[in-house]
Amino acid sequence: MRQPSLSPKPSHYGCLLALVAVCLGRFYFETKFHLPPPQHVDSVVFSSDLPLSDSSMVERKTSGRKRTNSADGSATPQPQPPRSSIEKAARESSETTSKRLDAQKPTGSACLYILDETIKLQEWLAYHYVVFPLGSLILGLSAESRRIREVEAIVGLWKGRIDITIWESSRYMNFDNQTGWERAFDGWEKDPTTSLYKSLVHKRNQKAFTLQCLWTLRKARKTWTTVTDVDEFLAPNYVGPHENASVYDTLRKGLTREDIDAERRRVKPQREALPPLTKKMTILEVLQTYNNSMPCVLFPQLKFSSYESYQGTPSILSSSLINQSRLLLTTRFRFHGPKAGNFSKAMVYLTAEGKQYNSFLGKAYQSIHNPHKGYCGYVGKTGSGADYISSLLRVNHYGSGSIESLLERPSDYRITDNARFEDFFRARNILPVGRNEDIVPWVDWFIEKVGVAEAKRLLFEPLKRTYEEFSNFSFPELTNELQKLAVNKSVGE
Repeated sequence: MRQPSLSPKPSHYGCLLALVAVCLGRFYFETKFHLPPPQHVDSVVFSSDLPLSDSSMVERKTSGRKRTNSADGSATPQPQPPRSSIEKAARESSETTSKRLDAQKPTGSACLYILDETIKLQEWLAYHYVVFPLGSLILGLSAESRRIREVEAIVGLWKGRIDITIWESSRYMNFDNQTGWERAFDGWEKDPTTSLYKSLVHKRNQKAFTLQCLWTLRKARKTWTTVTDVDEFLAPNYVGPHENASVYDTLRKGLTREDIDAERRRVKPQREALPPLTKKMTILEVLQTYNNSMPCVLFPQLKFSSYESYQGTPSILSSSLINQSRLLLTTRFRFHGPKAGNFSKAMVYLTAEGKQYNSFLGKAYQSIHNPHKGYCGYVGKTGSGADYISSLLRVNHYGSGSIESLLERPSDYRITDNARFEDFFRARNILPVGRNEDIVPWVDWFIEKVGVAEAKRLLFEPLKRTYEEFSNFSFPELTNELQKLAVNKSVGE
């Protein structure tokens, strides 16, 4: 039997000649131009465990130090930069990446009407900057405001982080235009010295500001926009103790108890799945996950008392901030009242399409609790109400807050002297039924996002200076009352 030939076939000659040419060519160039031998190639591993802010980074793993050739051809180690420099560069790269990704995330807007309340405003801005997250704000100052310069100074600190526009009363108190905002309240109280008259003026001004603010933000194509007060902090409505399923608060028109029960059953698994604030899920991400494309979200208030409950500080605060963190309402006051839904606030999706969303005349407004009936419908006789148990969001309401934060409101018509102030403070304070610390981790989140130095500049240092303005005021009897529950273990969650 004839054996197969071992000599190459003619078709193989071309391949052999090409291979020989490549080898001879490389030998020629290495000899002529002194090319170094092939370097060690680092392996590149893409880590799936990196946090989102570092997702564009890769981890390089090498078996040794980088090598280059010396004049005699031997490998010599190259000097490495100090480890501290490497860590600093990595940290700066991570911070830059994080800021870039934060800038790409969608942000919310807000219409905020305030009296002289810079203490609450400073915390409100910092909190919503991370938890909402807040990107645009129109800030309306009451006609009686006496701390305009202080407000402007606070707003200036946030330049480049939040787009804030200040409207003084002359900006929104234009009742002679043709957009339908009311001129006056004929037939109501006309004596300007009475509390009723002043209350009506306040509500009229608040209405004018809110409608013009929403209209302006809609023209700017803003999306989710919240209308709350400066003592209200938007939060996920976590399931917890003291929820009474037999209580049906101010119900929305047309809804029966069976409707409310069905909504409670639908929302329950969503509320149970809400991650804690330590997971850094924003309000907008909650809405994106669960809202079902509704153009309006009504959420109840959870009122917090001013009885002292301060115990400890958030975990990563530096020692220089430990005492200052006690100035924050959201960490200092943790006792709350009943979980009810008789008061509510709203958030609307301003770019929703439909003719019912286009009108911002006076008739579109029901109350500050329902700022636009086109988006939210008709909400009961008072325009306020959201069932607590079936609500995915809520606002933590610090109505009385600290003594200093209420002293800062000299333009408030309800406060005329020290005796009246104490009565007013007690009336706004509530008796606690439980303890809640759901939103306390926001401070860690804020410091982690902006850094310790920026946290001091934006929040803690100006807040401390504002508190010092009112350090000469003393209300010993009221202060003692508020400290009664500080060590009381009978109230808690």
